[in-house]
Amino acid sequence: MTADGEMFWQGCAAKEFRLLQCDNCGFVDHMAPSRCRRCHGAELSWITAQGGGSIASFTIVRRAPSPGLRGEVPYGLALVDLDEGARVMARLAGEAESWRIGGRVRLCFVEAGEAPGEYSGGQLPAFAPEEG
Repeated sequence: MTADGEMFWQGCAAKEFRLLQCDNCGFVDHMAPSRCRRCHGAELSWITAQGGGSIASFTIVRRAPSPGLRGEVPYGLALVDLDEGARVMARLAGEAESWRIGGRVRLCFVEAGEAPGEYSGGQLPAFAPEEG
């Protein structure tokens, strides 16, 4: 695992969703690019997302992509546009009837359970529909 990846997962363990922000242009990205995708600047700093966003798209996964996830299906998987500007893929929490494209969501964390690899037993970021 890269040092940047480790920073992200340490944040998840602390129930923080960490993003990288370009020191030059302010572009916010997810999961540790080596350079800014907008201006190609090399100076990036970690920030903590406030936790709000909206669903850009989602699907319901009914067939486990790996043996470790067989007990998890069905589950929701979404592209979420964070208020900070980054688009991330994450699990959806709550009832499927409450998920809608354009709907507001809030960050929460779920137990990784038997997830494959080194994330087993840790905290995974997820998003739940906002109340109201």
